[in-house]
Amino acid sequence: ENYNFLLFLFLIFGGLIWVWGVAFAKPVISLWAGAENYAGNLTIFMFGAYGYVISFSAFNITVLNSLNSTKVRIWLIPLEVCINLILSIVLIQSIGISGVAIGTLASLLVTEIWLLPLCIHQESQKHIQIKTIAPLKHLFFVITPLVTATTFLIQFNQLWAIALKLSFLLIYLAGSWIVLSKQQKQIILELINSYLNKLRRNQRSIV
Repeated sequence: ENYNFLLFLFLIFGGLIWVWGVAFAKPVISLWAGAENYAGNLTIFMFGAYGYVISFSAFNITVLNSLNSTKVRIWLIPLEVCINLILSIVLIQSIGISGVAIGTLASLLVTEIWLLPLCIHQESQKHIQIKTIAPLKHLFFVITPLVTATTFLIQFNQLWAIALKLSFLLIYLAGSWIVLSKQQKQIILELINSYLNKLRRNQRSIV
């Protein structure tokens, strides 16, 4: 239960990076490096999706390390690199730099996204098993609509578009909260309350 709860929190964070990246990557890159260095909407979209998948992989790799199981990485990394290299070379010739982003994302999808949970299940003596219902609901009903809408708004730089993008971030947080189970919400509220109480005690001790 703890595994699935923490994994979901990681995915919520990864989804936030995805939505935020698609919403504000173009103006940030344009201001920082110049509009001519913007790689294109497809590239930004794919790298945002990559960040989302990386949040999944990073958490599962941490769990595997805590189980003292590092052997899976010995063969998984070379496999992932080979797939990434082959796909990137093929795709970059047809669609340009976006092919690298697609190849990188695809290499994770065909390796770590399903192999890591399987390895964790085996290494934990089948005590840990991923539950996909909440993450999939979050992906299809919260992340996908918001990323799609935000991608459409990339072409607009007016104030109303910026305000709408910011509202999407608030909608994302609200949607993520709705998808959480009652028990998960209770845990988060208790953690927040505990943190606030600690701050109050520190303030009293200073006074």
